[in-house]
Amino acid sequence: NSFDFEEDGDGVSLIWHLSYAENVSLEGVTNANDLTGCFDFSNPITVIRNGVNAGSIAIANDGGTEIEICAGDGVSDAFDVEVTGDLLGDNTGWVITNNADDPEILALPEGPPFDLEGAGEGICLIWHIAYEDGLEGAEVGNNVSTLNGCFVFSNAIEVTRNGVNAGSIAIANDGGTEIEICAGDGNSDAFDVEVTGDLLGDNTGWVITNNADDPEILALPEGPPFDLEEAEGGTCLIWHIAFEDGLEGAAVGNNVSALSGCFSLSNAITVIRNEVNGGTISGGENNTFTFTVGDGEADNIPEDSITLSENVGTNSQWVITDEDGVILALPDSPYEVNFDEAPAGNCLIWHLSYEDGLEGAEVDNNAADLVGCFSLSNSITVVRNAASSRIAIYPNPTKGDVTIDLSQFGSRDVRISIFNLQQIRLFDQQYNLRTLSNYKTNLDVSNYLDGIYFVQVTDNRTGDKFIKRFVVSLEN
Repeated sequence: NSFDFEEDGDGVSLIWHLSYAENVSLEGVTNANDLTGCFDFSNPITVIRNGVNAGSIAIANDGGTEIEICAGDGVSDAFDVEVTGDLLGDNTGWVITNNADDPEILALPEGPPFDLEGAGEGICLIWHIAYEDGLEGAEVGNNVSTLNGCFVFSNAIEVTRNGVNAGSIAIANDGGTEIEICAGDGNSDAFDVEVTGDLLGDNTGWVITNNADDPEILALPEGPPFDLEEAEGGTCLIWHIAFEDGLEGAAVGNNVSALSGCFSLSNAITVIRNEVNGGTISGGENNTFTFTVGDGEADNIPEDSITLSENVGTNSQWVITDEDGVILALPDSPYEVNFDEAPAGNCLIWHLSYEDGLEGAEVDNNAADLVGCFSLSNSITVVRNAASSRIAIYPNPTKGDVTIDLSQFGSRDVRISIFNLQQIRLFDQQYNLRTLSNYKTNLDVSNYLDGIYFVQVTDNRTGDKFIKRFVVSLEN
C-alpha cells in the first residue's frame, strides 16, 4: 500500500482498490475498461503529480561547468549560461549559493548573463531551479535546506572568484591625492603614501605612469617614499596595484592597456613636477673675468661673452653674490654691471631659474636662504683687482709697442700676461726682473686690434696679482 510517483512526471493519477472473482483475467489488460468478469472497483484516490525539472546547465560557448573570474578589477566578468532538457514546473529561476555542505543563498538573480565582478574573493555555485507555486524559504541569507515546497535544482556551475583590490591611497599626513614638487633643484622631494582598505590579491606593487588617456608605465618602484627629484617637468600618476600570479605586460614603456591578467589598480595620486634648472654658464678665462677697479674706467663684462645653456624654468634672473653667498645685485643682465664701482675683491655671477612664489631674492639676503622652487647655475668668478701704482705702462694709448715699467715692483720673479676685454690671454711669459734693463720690458702690440687691454703682473713668490689697463689705438 506504498506508492511513489516521483519518476512519473507531471500529470494526474487515480488509485483504485479492485476486488474480482477467479474468472477475471488481468493479463494483457492495459485499460480498466477492458476488464470482463465479476469484479468491482472502490472509489479512487486522485494523485496530482506536479512535475518539476530544472534541466541541465552549462557555460555558453564552452559547455563547461567551472569558470574562473577576476573579481574586483573593475572589468566586467559577465558570462552566459545555457539550460537544456525538458523543463517542468510552473516557475523557474536562478539561485547563487556558497559552496558549503549546507549552502547559503547569496543571490536570486533574474538570469544570465551573470557578472560577479563586485562579489569579492571566494567560490560560489549557480543553480537553475524549477518549482510550483507556494515555494517557501527562497530568500537571501537562508540555507537551501530551509526551502519548502515542490522544487528541483539543476546541476551547479562552480565560479572561482579571484578577488583583487588595490585599496585606496593617499599622501601621508595630509590625506590628499595631489602634490606639487620642485624637480631639479637638488633637494629631495620624497613623500610617503598610505594604503587603506581591504586589500585582496596574491601580490601587490606600485606603478608610476604619465597622465595620458592610455597611460604609459614610467616606473615600477618598490614602494614609498617616492622621490621624483631627478624626473623632468610634467605630471605623473602613482598607483597601487594588486594582482594574481600570471600578470603580463607590467614593463616600463608599456601602456596600462597592455596589462593582462587578474589585477586591480587603486585610485591615483597626481604629482605635478615643476622642473627648474639654473643651467650652465661659461665665459672669460676658466670662467673668470679679471678687472682693475678704482681707476675710473668702466669695467663691464663684454656683451655676449657669457654663454647660458640648459636652463629650465618659468622665470629667469641673474644674481651677483660675494664669496659667502650674500646677494650684491640682481641685474637684468650681467653686462650692465660696472665692476669699477666696487672695491677690490672677488664676486660670483650666477643664473637663477625659478617658479612663481620665490621668496628671499633680495639684495643683502643670502642666496642660501632662498625659499621656493628654484635652481642656481654654476658660478663665474669676477676678480676685482685694485689699480696698481707698482706698474707703469707707456705710451698709453699706444700705436705699436708698449713699455712695462716694474721698477717699483717689490718682487723680482714675476709672470706678465696680457688679456683683452673678453678675458682671452694674448701674451704670457715669466721674467726675472734682474735680467731686465732698469726693470723694464718692451712688448710689440702692433698686431692687436684697437681697444682696451690689461697687463697682469703676478708675484710668483706670493701669488698676488696686479693689473694695469692700456689702450691700443693704431689709427691715432
